Amino acid sequence: MVIIRPIEANEISLLTKLWIEFIQDPVGSDRRILPTEENVRTWMNFVNNLIESGEGEVLVAIEDNEFVGYILYEFIRRKPLKTRYGCGLIHDLYVRPSWRRRGIGRRLLEEALERMKTKGTKCIELYVLSTYTPAIKLYEKLGFKEDLRRMTLFLKENTRD
Repeated sequence: MVIIRPIEANEISLLTKLWIEFIQDPVGSDRRILPTEENVRTWMNFVNNLIESGEGEVLVAIEDNEFVGYILYEFIRRKPLKTRYGCGLIHDLYVRPSWRRRGIGRRLLEEALERMKTKGTKCIELYVLSTYTPAIKLYEKLGFKEDLRRMTLFLKENTRD
């Protein structure tokens, strides 16, 4: 049975392995972030600081002592300008491919939403690939609506032959 719980401080290195899988996932990640040592260190520091400061959490899904998924979120996203209300941010929601379609992502998301609500979060933002239909359907089932569209243009490098 899959258990959902907050991560423990000594488990960040296990989580990091899952994060590397996430950023390399061709289905659910845009794969722009490289799994360099520097990026891994930066991400681990970000997660540790978020947890230690109480500004965010990581929930993990565990089966037989194996991490099969996680969600990383901030209660109130820090922005340089004041806004009408504080919005939380879901940074990552990832379930290993062999564990998908079992309700684990939904359970992680519902638990995170409840925890964010109890911390006073008024709205929640997230980013999802426009091509990742299963995730979009999950978010919509739980009440998320598209309200801002991010567009990307990849510029070709100028090369001289």
